Amino acid sequence: MPTQPQKRKINPLAIVAVILLVLAAGMLFLIFAPGPRMKWALSMGEKYLTECDYTQAVTMFSRAIRVDARSEPAYLGRAEAYIQLNQPAAAVEDLTFVIDELTTDDADVYIQRAEAYTMQGNTDAAQADLDTAASLGADTTAAEETLAALTPEPTPEPESTAAPEEEKAEHPREFRFHGTGNGDFFYDEDGRLTHITLDGYDLYIDYTDGKASAAFDEAQVNAMDDPHYILEIHEMTLKADGTIDTLFTYLPDVASYIEFNEDGLPSYFSIAQDDLGHLITYTRTEDGRLTMDSTQYVFGYIFDHVAEPVGEEFMVSAEGEVIY
Repeated sequence: MPTQPQKRKINPLAIVAVILLVLAAGMLFLIFAPGPRMKWALSMGEKYLTECDYTQAVTMFSRAIRVDARSEPAYLGRAEAYIQLNQPAAAVEDLTFVIDELTTDDADVYIQRAEAYTMQGNTDAAQADLDTAASLGADTTAAEETLAALTPEPTPEPESTAAPEEEKAEHPREFRFHGTGNGDFFYDEDGRLTHITLDGYDLYIDYTDGKASAAFDEAQVNAMDDPHYILEIHEMTLKADGTIDTLFTYLPDVASYIEFNEDGLPSYFSIAQDDLGHLITYTRTEDGRLTMDSTQYVFGYIFDHVAEPVGEEFMVSAEGEVIY
């Protein structure tokens, strides 16, 4: 008699494993897909706006812009946060991008930019935006009254023999660097570093006593569930003015070492497992602004300050942008 083929039993554990793999793939999609990341960054930005935490709002809307550089809600939200932080120049830049590049016909955007222009004392530009908003059907009565109240009556200026005051130096708002790792550096209106993002991990700097103190985002620190993966500041030194001179931190599976120049910009940047990193130089343009000039990928700088050039086969390219 021919033997009957044995029926293969399906292992229940195999079914469970397949289900878990499908769920994990779905979770990874939700975490890393641009759509969910964009929605999360925008919602967090709006949340911080509502809570009047405007610095955090700027950070979250900036993240949304990095996901989608043409997101109108992200630029408008960041502009509102800049206005509340008394940084009208930054607000004007974002709103001008929405008007000129995204070609909006929303009258509220013109009213918002008029508010920023008014804060700058640029009453002519503010009035022009209010006129445009009115032509688009908006009621600009309240904004017109505010502008009129802030517009001083012209009075003859008395002659002065005092020496003219020096113009306040313009400071960068942000520096973005991509090399052995990614670093985003954010600055306040006085040019002091307030926030660093290292490969997605956030480190905040405070100047309560006039000297910089720093700490990683508490939620990200607590999320480290592997004892080998930590977020920790190993060593930080300060300049005489209380700003950061050097910063040595531990990230999951790597270390980061950064040195800062007299302008508060990174002159050496590394996120790596070895003593490898980028020496960075800058050039000041005719308008007084700084721009990244060059980078050199070197070995041995962190511990010995030797800066030996790395061979072509190990070279890592880098790019950086100073944003005003």
